[in-house]
Amino acid sequence: MIEKGDQRDGDLEQAMALLTRHNAMEDSRQAALTWAETAKAALQAVPASDLRDMLTDLADYVVARIN
Repeated sequence: MIEKGDQRDGDLEQAMALLTRHNAMEDSRQAALTWAETAKAALQAVPASDLRDMLTDLADYVVARIN
């Protein structure tokens, strides 16, 4: 609908209902949290530095926006 430019009244509500029914939002949130933890664990192999701290904080920030 979006790609074709054919949005109609009620389309957003229908899309949100489908996302809710199939638990897509929570599944996506959990996947993001898992990826953030994986990234932070990988960063532990990098020597301690301001850059590593900044990247760790960035991973936390990104997932905090979706909580």
